[in-house]
This record gives sequence, C-alpha cells and structure tokens, in this order.
Amino acid sequence: MMMRRMVDILRSALVSVTWLALLLVTTVLQRTAAPERVAAWLAASSTDISHLVSDPVAVLLSSLTWLDGAYWLPYAVMFAVVVIAMERRLGVRRWAALGLAGHIVGTGVSQGALWVAIAVGATSSSQMSMRDIGVSYAIFAFVGGAAQFVEPQWRRAFATTVVALAGVTLVVDPSVTTLGHLVAITTGLLLGPVIVGPQVVGPGGAGAQVCASRFFSCSTSKSGAGHSRSRRSRASIISSVTARRAYHLRSAGTMCQGAVSTSVSSNTT
Repeated sequence: MMMRRMVDILRSALVSVTWLALLLVTTVLQRTAAPERVAAWLAASSTDISHLVSDPVAVLLSSLTWLDGAYWLPYAVMFAVVVIAMERRLGVRRWAALGLAGHIVGTGVSQGALWVAIAVGATSSSQMSMRDIGVSYAIFAFVGGAAQFVEPQWRRAFATTVVALAGVTLVVDPSVTTLGHLVAITTGLLLGPVIVGPQVVGPGGAGAQVCASRFFSCSTSKSGAGHSRSRRSRASIISSVTARRAYHLRSAGTMCQGAVSTSVSSNTT
C-alpha cells in the first residue's frame, strides 16, 4: 500500500520527478566526465552577466539542468519536501510560473547588483563571467509561495522566518548567490497570493474545507474502499460547507429551516 501511494504521488508530479532525474544525470556527468569538458558545459550554461547580455533565454533555461557542487542528494530532499509538493498543489502551469519567476528575478537582481559593483569599481570586471548555475532560486521561490498553504494565523510568522534566515545568510556570507536566495524567497512571497491564490480562508472556513476535500479525495481514491469511500468523504465535506452557508443565510433571514436540515441530512449518506 505504501509503495502504491508513493507511485501515485510521483505520477502526480511528473515534471518535478523528471527534472530531478535530469539533475541526477548531469550530476553523474560532473563526477565522471573529463574536468575540462565539465568546465566547458558549466561555463556555457552560466547565467553570468556576459551570457545574460548575449543569450539570456538559453542560459536561464540551461542553468536549471545543473547543480553547483555536484551534490544531488540534498536537492532530492528539497524536491521531495517542497518542489514535488508544490507541483501537486498548483498544477504544472502555476508551478512553472512561480519557479521561473523566482529563477529569473533572483538571477536578474543578483547579477544586476554585481554589474553595479563592477561599474563603480567595487569589484573586478572579470566577475562578469563568474559562473552562476543551479536550481536554488526556483526552489526558494517555491518556499516563499508555500506560505499560501500555511494557516493564516501562522503565515506571517512563516514569511518572517524564511526571509530572516535568508537575510542572515546574506549578512554572514555576502555573495551573488545568497542575495539571489533572498530575492527569490521574497519573489515567491509576493507572487504567492497572485499565482497560488487564497488557498486557505481560515480555520474551519469554506476554503479550508474545500482544500481538505480535494486532498482527502486524492489520498483515498486508491485505498481499500475505493471510490465509494472518496465519494462519501466529499459528500460529508461539501454538505458541511452547505450547512455553514445556510446558517449564515438563515441568520440574515433569507433561508428556511428546511434547506438547512436537507443539507445536513446528506452528511449521513
């Protein structure tokens, strides 16, 4: 049963799983191919200032196929916890929009800051070709966007915590990458309400119950009782939402008692 559940989860996030598999292949190549060849591959995919000026689209996409440092397992954990979960919640289009936004904005702002530093003479012009690859900006954007799935009373604390952690990292280790991480998290937080939407209205609210209905339906449709159990669960939650709405309407003097009792009785089907 556990294996079947795992297969269902992976099938529901095929783009994330395929992306992670591609990163495994390129990581193996980094470890096994000739060093000069690896250096050439990474240089060609770098989102440095020179490449962003000459061929921005190509390098922004190709940089997402490599990991800086050739350590795959930590990224596999982050994919399992954040990336795959966000694809399952959002669907491919909104998931891709959020991840690409974090990747593009994080890269643009961090490399823009480096360009300013070069222009004012604060660092060497050789930094225009400094290697910048990896998927971390997209992952940090997903972390920021995940705030929309946190209960409202904890959402501000979650946002403050992740921004503070990224800010402390930037202060301790100021670099293009740590600046990009802070920008990517902020991008995810700001775009979350637009791309993700108000997924949770509040504890016990209609939005929370609808989300619960979708999740519970997905998790039980392949269990022992089959689709009948899923239908009962959906009927119970939907009728609960109907009863809540009926209560509010009745309080306003526009709903008769019969409609309320009918919706509640469907909870026992």
